Amino acid sequence: MKGNMFLLGGLIATGLVVAACNKSGPAPESSTSVLVVSEIDEAKVSSLTGVPIKVLKTDSIGFPTINRFYWIRVQGRPIKAKLEEISKAALDEVIAAKPKVYHSFTLHFVSSEDVLPGAETKKCFAKATFLPDGDWQKVGRDPIAGYGNYKLNCIIGEQR
Repeated sequence: MKGNMFLLGGLIATGLVVAACNKSGPAPESSTSVLVVSEIDEAKVSSLTGVPIKVLKTDSIGFPTINRFYWIRVQGRPIKAKLEEISKAALDEVIAAKPKVYHSFTLHFVSSEDVLPGAETKKCFAKATFLPDGDWQKVGRDPIAGYGNYKLNCIIGEQR
């Protein structure tokens, strides 16, 4: 009986993890206005970097919340250095709003050129991750401690 309960618990936990992972897919873009709750001040980041941004979607997974995801629309397709600048400015906003909450950050960048009104956003042209020592395996294991050992990694190329 105990073995069956343990197996059932494991199956339920696996189902919850799979559902959470599937939830973090591409962000929808619709013609109607959708309220997205984000710690990122879009106007401030746009002003600091010179690139207009719009947070399309946010998501978190983990218990307690460990991984934080953002889908950000940018004008055009900025170069890697500019995407890193946008990422740093956005992360500063998130960390200031909720210090020592998230163990990893992923920012998916969508070009305004790829977003059609009423269409679903399917392509991210770049992705930035902010991880302890730049390593996914250290997420949730290493202490946050002001994010001092975290490294930003920006990859340009079609992301799915």
